[in-house]
Amino acid sequence: MRPPILPSILSLSLLVLLSLAAPAEAQEEEGLRADLKIGAEVDTNATRDEGAQTSLDVLTRYFLKLESAQAVGDGQGLDLKFRSGGKLYRRFEQEDALLNQGDVRYFLQPLAAWEQRWIFVTTAASLKDSTEEGRLRDYLRASAGAGLGLSLGPLTLTAGAGAALFVFKPDRRLSNSGPTSELGAQLRLSEAWALRAGVNLQEKRYPSSRFVARETTGEIVRDELTLRLDKVQSVSAGLAWRGPVVASLDLSWLDNASNSYGQSVERTGAALTITAPLPWSVLVSATASLQQTAYGDEIFIDETLAVDEDNRNSLVVEVERPISERVGVALRYALYGQEFGAASADYGRQLFFLGLGVEY
Repeated sequence: MRPPILPSILSLSLLVLLSLAAPAEAQEEEGLRADLKIGAEVDTNATRDEGAQTSLDVLTRYFLKLESAQAVGDGQGLDLKFRSGGKLYRRFEQEDALLNQGDVRYFLQPLAAWEQRWIFVTTAASLKDSTEEGRLRDYLRASAGAGLGLSLGPLTLTAGAGAALFVFKPDRRLSNSGPTSELGAQLRLSEAWALRAGVNLQEKRYPSSRFVARETTGEIVRDELTLRLDKVQSVSAGLAWRGPVVASLDLSWLDNASNSYGQSVERTGAALTITAPLPWSVLVSATASLQQTAYGDEIFIDETLAVDEDNRNSLVVEVERPISERVGVALRYALYGQEFGAASADYGRQLFFLGLGVEY
């Protein structure tokens, strides 16, 4: 019997079809944009195993994006985004999955202004839920925060604070929550070039006790009197160019310092994204991402570090071509590999997707 996640996917698909059935003129008036892709995919590592032995399967998959930008008052705006993805495997039904993410952002500008400078206010919230039939990697992420920005012509400075929550459904001991803060800057060098940089701080408070190593024997035991606490700091920088093609290069560094033995992590990453129009109305987008990871102790790697393949080396290429005003052909190839610095078995996975896309 097909697992109970199927009714959720079918219900969501029906909702999407009903929304896309609305007249295009009405959607434009409301500021709604929709992008739906559905098709077949080949997965060379359906169960996401490490090592040489992997399990190939064929699946049905969809990607959905809904976006709405509304003016809600003088100088005020409300941005709404919804992302969804569903997978139905032919053989490994325990890998069937539904991923949903909703984001809302409100801004007011200017809060105060003088000459060509002004202060603006933003608030934002995000909720992401991943549910698999096998329940091995299910999680929920939530965050909310508010901030102030200062626009100084080509330079924009931002500062904000909030809170974040992560719930790892298979093992609540790995769930965490805590405050966050951030600083950001963006400098527009010209009409084509822009620089950006940011610093993020977060505390991750766990409901479980920490691990410690006994001084005499080196034995790893739980300290039942002290809860685990991680302090995360990250720095990012990016360069963007908009010309005949759109390109961006992003660098990042993250340090997760834990009071629990062996559970500290340091990660360095780089990502290059290029989007270019080609002849015959073809649009190509490619993203290459590399990760270097250093763990406090390979034995104590959290399962939560592998729930997202964003934490691995990857190459994703997407090709789209319209065949009518609203409908197009979509091809997608994704390659995932073990990040640098990991001493565990090699990881490899390739995805080949072919489907149709509908845009409104």
